[in-house]
Amino acid sequence: MSIFSNIFGGSQVAQDIINPVLSPTETIIASVAEIIDKVTPDKDLALKIKAELLQTETVGNINNAIAQIQTNQQEAATGNFFIAGPRPWFMWVCANIFAWHYLLVPIIQFFSVSVFGHAMALPVFEMGPVMQISLGLLGLGHLVAHVKDGG
Repeated sequence: MSIFSNIFGGSQVAQDIINPVLSPTETIIASVAEIIDKVTPDKDLALKIKAELLQTETVGNINNAIAQIQTNQQEAATGNFFIAGPRPWFMWVCANIFAWHYLLVPIIQFFSVSVFGHAMALPVFEMGPVMQISLGLLGLGHLVAHVKDGG
């Protein structure tokens, strides 16, 4: 259910299937759209106002994305650890967790069963939070939400 379908209406089946969590901005815009529907008697004028509201939100999202891209470029260009350090550090931690979980644990368990006859009890990580951090750092979190919205 995109903000567009919230403002201009959408099928209940589509809303039940998709149903993502709305961001605070989308919640505010949906509330303002409801107020516009109640206050404005002319349907065409209400649609025009809601379209301008949606356009303003879209421009704001694009400006935020451009600002994030510029920040990423500046972080990548610097050699200073204190500016470029945290993001690569988290990525290396996540990469090591992925390597442990998906490569080393299966290999170690295979060899422990082959050599010793029983599987070793190895520590594993809950991958949900690791995936959230990794996807967020890679910039793929919004992409998933955008694909769910039909974009």
